[in-house]
Amino acid sequence: MHIDDIKRRYQAINNAGVKGRVKALKGSKAWLHVQQVLRRSGRTCAPMNNVLNPIVLSHTDSGSLFFVHQVKYLCGLYALMQALKEMAGISTEMQLFIPKYNFPADAMIVPETIRRKAEGFRQYRLANMSEGESVLNENPPTGFQGSLYQALLHSCGSKKNLDECLATLVDNKKQLIPEDKPFFLDAAVPTLSFLWYELRRLYHRDAAESVMGIYRKHTSKAAMLENFANAIYFTFIYREDGNELYNDYFSGLYGKKARENAKEKGEVCDYGYFSITSVRLIMMFTEEVYRRYLSPSQKRHVQKKQSELRLSGPHSF
Repeated sequence: MHIDDIKRRYQAINNAGVKGRVKALKGSKAWLHVQQVLRRSGRTCAPMNNVLNPIVLSHTDSGSLFFVHQVKYLCGLYALMQALKEMAGISTEMQLFIPKYNFPADAMIVPETIRRKAEGFRQYRLANMSEGESVLNENPPTGFQGSLYQALLHSCGSKKNLDECLATLVDNKKQLIPEDKPFFLDAAVPTLSFLWYELRRLYHRDAAESVMGIYRKHTSKAAMLENFANAIYFTFIYREDGNELYNDYFSGLYGKKARENAKEKGEVCDYGYFSITSVRLIMMFTEEVYRRYLSPSQKRHVQKKQSELRLSGPHSF
């Protein structure tokens, strides 16, 4: 057989393998989930001169673009999410969250309910911006239309190059998955477990250690731990309208303010009374986040009115 015939046959076999892997990828849960979250993010595929060398329009993340290597990363993150759930027997619905900036470094696995709450507040805030603020968001990104594959193909221009790149994703998408089960994955507190893992993965190591300390100290209080994890998750991914509760809590500032307020009321309390791991501070923080953000809207309205009445003091009629 002539050498050229051998090359053509090898290429045909390789192309068939690539085509099969890409077809399997496009029908996978990971691909469909990533397609959904990228659509929701409002980002569009960045122009590329070829699939491996995107034309970088800016050295910073503009908040409106994504690249093919980021799609590969998100598919790997989805595989990690599924693997962790299987390792610990966790059934809680989790999703990928794409931040406005610093993407994909700060892409995160979050509870579906918390992601929906954060998105709801974000949309409400955009709809109620002042005229000056709205100018900055006059043309918000609308995302891509159609399928993720077509968006990548339109940007890349070469089906062959794109398919060869995506075929490697099938083999490499599990690279984020640890070989052994992380030592803290407790099905009794699934949200706290994922919170701890994600804080470590995103290099928020001090916060992760605090979460671990809270878990060890209050292992029997599963409901409290899960509500606290929801509150921390929300304040981590929703930083709009001056919300710095996440930073305040783990920096100790939240506890410091609580101690000062207690002293003003004449309450006697030592330092540990409002430490990061104390039940009182955990409950106080959780209740504030639920009151401001996570409770149903009607309940939040009632709580706000009650709070305003308490602050205004007794009324004369």
